[in-house]
Amino acid sequence: MSLAKKGRKAVRAFTRLMRRIVKWLLRKLTAQSEIGRILRSDGYSSELVQAIAQSIARSSSSEMERVKRAVFGKAPFDVTSTCDELMAAKAIGDEHKPRLTWCLQVLNIVNIIHEKVESLQHTNYDPDEPTHVALLETLWTSLQPDARRTNGWAPLGFQNGDKPETDFRGMGLLGETAGL
Repeated sequence: MSLAKKGRKAVRAFTRLMRRIVKWLLRKLTAQSEIGRILRSDGYSSELVQAIAQSIARSSSSEMERVKRAVFGKAPFDVTSTCDELMAAKAIGDEHKPRLTWCLQVLNIVNIIHEKVESLQHTNYDPDEPTHVALLETLWTSLQPDARRTNGWAPLGFQNGDKPETDFRGMGLLGETAGL
């Protein structure tokens, strides 16, 4: 291992150690967890959701393992039970429940979208399915409104210029909806 890599590794280890010390000190001084302190800020924002998600991700307590699996599992989860479990694990007061619930709802929506995108990726194009053909037609009219079956698909990046549906192998229907 080079000296530069050893130095970066040492800096990361030192940073993690300092973070743990600061978190411990703040917990002792404020009698609140990091998530509790984050929730004291005003408003509902993407920054709040991101801060809560990052705090959950960095949590090393064993009580948080199920919460972490739910929030970052890329599948929908029960927001109410996850919120209750998180509040119990981090001793968060009931006054913060509405904002924490909102943050978890946003994270759950991300998981729902992820699941839908995965589903589209694994759904093969079917030329006999009217909705699939309609998606392809919409893509074409958005990109080339003047013609349908020409070799005009090639300049758009399709390998088979006159039969574009053959290019959706790896992305399934996600390839069609990506251009919309």
